[in-house]
Amino acid sequence: MKKLMIAIALTLPAVSACAPPIESVSTRIDAVSSVHLINGSDGDLLIVGDHSRSVVDGVASIDVEDGWHEVTVTRNGSEFVTRRVFVQDGTRRVIDLSKQP
Repeated sequence: MKKLMIAIALTLPAVSACAPPIESVSTRIDAVSSVHLINGSDGDLLIVGDHSRSVVDGVASIDVEDGWHEVTVTRNGSEFVTRRVFVQDGTRRVIDLSKQP
């Protein structure tokens, strides 16, 4: 058993030396991260932090900094939807109100 373990230990570096190195590339997009609301009712309000946008033609959008955000949608002055979302590197988080119960 000991000889087998030694053989495996000697074989692994030789095999891994033949394989191409694993390369990881991280690309940061220069776009701004954002939160989008779709299929809302006109008059709904999208709130992210200190920013808010009224829904017009069923859509509202707010550009945000990367990180976690509390997102609230109000309808007729009352909270309708509340979500905690994470955005990073120019991602866009979409909240689709047509899928709300």
